[in-house]
Amino acid sequence: MTIGQKKTIYRNEYIVSVITRDRFLLLLKLKFWHFCDDSSAIHNSNKLTKIHDLANMLNSRFQEVLTPGKFVVIDESMIPWRGRLKLKQYIKNKSHKYGVKIYKLCTPEGYTYNSIIYSGKGENGREQNHGKVTVLKLIQGLENKCRIVIADNFYSSIELAEEILSHKTRYCGTLRSNRRGLLKAIVSLKLKKGEIKGAMNKNGVKIIKWVDKRQLLMISTVKEDEDVLVNTGKKNKKTNENIKKPTCVLTYNNNKKGVDFSDQMSLYYSSTLKRGLKWFRKVGMEYLFGMALVNAWITYNMKNDKVSKS
Repeated sequence: MTIGQKKTIYRNEYIVSVITRDRFLLLLKLKFWHFCDDSSAIHNSNKLTKIHDLANMLNSRFQEVLTPGKFVVIDESMIPWRGRLKLKQYIKNKSHKYGVKIYKLCTPEGYTYNSIIYSGKGENGREQNHGKVTVLKLIQGLENKCRIVIADNFYSSIELAEEILSHKTRYCGTLRSNRRGLLKAIVSLKLKKGEIKGAMNKNGVKIIKWVDKRQLLMISTVKEDEDVLVNTGKKNKKTNENIKKPTCVLTYNNNKKGVDFSDQMSLYYSSTLKRGLKWFRKVGMEYLFGMALVNAWITYNMKNDKVSKS
């Protein structure tokens, strides 16, 4: 019998298929995992051809199972990969700094509703307004429902906030001081610790500057967000004073954890650290045993909570 050959045993009128040890080990090492037709992938210029079909299928299934509520969170995740790869990225503040970057839209509970695999620069070089384009792609189908998008300063801009506000979708996030269209009177304003100042343009986009341990610039189109401090219900352990923060900061902090929680739960039983895999197999395993498994666990818990409350 050759390596990898399957043997059939006839036992008590039942047919039992037995694979050899070598075939089992080859399957265990995932050497035969493919998510597309390799013959067509060779002549395809799309960098994501080998994983495109699986990602699209799972994204569509994620969107069928659960519909997000009032808040949705957008952030990026990294699938570790240090080999040669054109779409490999580097993010210094991630636990895995090198790898394949995935933009994710999650609920605050950690359910991944949509995702986009970043394939690097296109033929025309760096994409203009990349953060804005990414957010618009991720929230496609969720507009006109008065949802609130939470994202960090990589995505935030005046143009993005105005664009999604025209589709009855609000935005709240941190903001970089060098973005186009910002009010210089607010950005350049020097404040003392604990002070807050804000302004709103004619389209309803608010820019709020607050100084705590450092200066923080926020952008929001939420009606309740004003340039005032509210009590958080917590006290400073040293001074025993009430801790106060702007409402936009509280909204951001309470909901931004969605993507981080999803990454944390998938990391506990992650198989993407297994060495010797092709990059598309690692990405496929992350979709199957990371996102899909965590989503199933979250929906199971949500269903059980509803049953217990009823």
